[in-house]
Amino acid sequence: SDGIVNVWDLERGHCFCTHSNKLTHGPIAETSSRGKQCGYLQGQFSPDGLTLVLTDENGRVSIFDTLAAAADVRNESVPALPSWMIEQYFANDYYDLFYDSNGYCIERGSEQPPHLAPTGVRCTHEGVSYSEEVRNTYLDIEGPSPISEDVVRWNRDDIRAQSASIRKDGG
Repeated sequence: SDGIVNVWDLERGHCFCTHSNKLTHGPIAETSSRGKQCGYLQGQFSPDGLTLVLTDENGRVSIFDTLAAAADVRNESVPALPSWMIEQYFANDYYDLFYDSNGYCIERGSEQPPHLAPTGVRCTHEGVSYSEEVRNTYLDIEGPSPISEDVVRWNRDDIRAQSASIRKDGG
């Protein structure tokens, strides 16, 4: 993989989002790799088709909002993300793991499976904790909660109807 992703509008036949995956943040094994292309390994669209999630060979996850990318192509204003949203880790993301006698993966610090271990504080890849303001932002966010299939279907149908209306009007 070359580390470049292109997202196409198949109905219109044009690419509305191109992203070059350069190693500009996050943990990098060799400092000489900083700024170089990093290949994508896997990708998946969300069920509603509005979000694309990709993983790369450096272990990072990239999340793309395809509606924002399409709006950017149309020169509409898209609110910028805060700089602290570029990289986020939990302090315990780098804790050692081991396998117990039953073959289960266990986090050494909590001695629990990683998915059951307590979540550490949000920090940068260097282990520096984010400010109190950033941490409090997350306290007010609920979720992720499962969305019922009916709600997903309704949202998808609503978005498709809006899209058809925009296309009909020449947008």
